[in-house]
Amino acid sequence: MAEITKHAKKGGKLLLRCFSKRETKREFTHRPMGKIYLFSKNDIEKLFGNHFKILATHKSKPFIIKQKQPPAKWLDEYLMEKTR
Repeated sequence: MAEITKHAKKGGKLLLRCFSKRETKREFTHRPMGKIYLFSKNDIEKLFGNHFKILATHKSKPFIIKQKQPPAKWLDEYLMEKTR
């Protein structure tokens, strides 16, 4: 988080895509490559709220390969602007 705020200028935009915690209470899921964390909008606001404000959100379904199930049913996208 510190690296992101260090390299972003005031008024700069950040597009964040993350697996959504929607419809589940899990914090993460296990995959062969390791842990994949799931986030809610509240989590994003807690992590980035001191430096960024959310301008827009979008929800989409992740691409699914038949033999592999995605870590979550939804991807959330947040367009944010640096405020400090």
